[in-house]
Amino acid sequence: MLTLLAIMMVSISCERENNPADLIKALEGRWLVDEQSEFYKSTSGTYYVDISISSEDSSKIFISNFYDLNYQNVTANVSSNMVELDPDQEISIYTYTYCIQSGSGIVSDDYQSIEWQYNVDDGSGQVDHVKAIYTKKQ
Repeated sequence: MLTLLAIMMVSISCERENNPADLIKALEGRWLVDEQSEFYKSTSGTYYVDISISSEDSSKIFISNFYDLNYQNVTANVSSNMVELDPDQEISIYTYTYCIQSGSGIVSDDYQSIEWQYNVDDGSGQVDHVKAIYTKKQ
């Protein structure tokens, strides 16, 4: 009896982790970002981003205000518990063009935080290596 219960619990927990629809839906909304930047900004900063789901591709999300760069969208793909930024995305603000070169985030099991690492070039050729924690706002 205990063995059967243990198997059922493992099955249920694995089912939740592997359900991309639940993950995508949980990502939608407002997130507080606690960011550690190597070069371009102060050593740390907090700000908000908004995540929305693509109406055309259910595995794609849009992140508004990524890297605190105004309210333009950066796109990312979601699979399993990983969020992968589309490579080499450019965001222009005034006369500056930032290139979000690469990056990925790991979503926590409870869908309430994302641990990120990404690389950003402000056009100078020097790449800022960034770590950030997104925390879901209720």
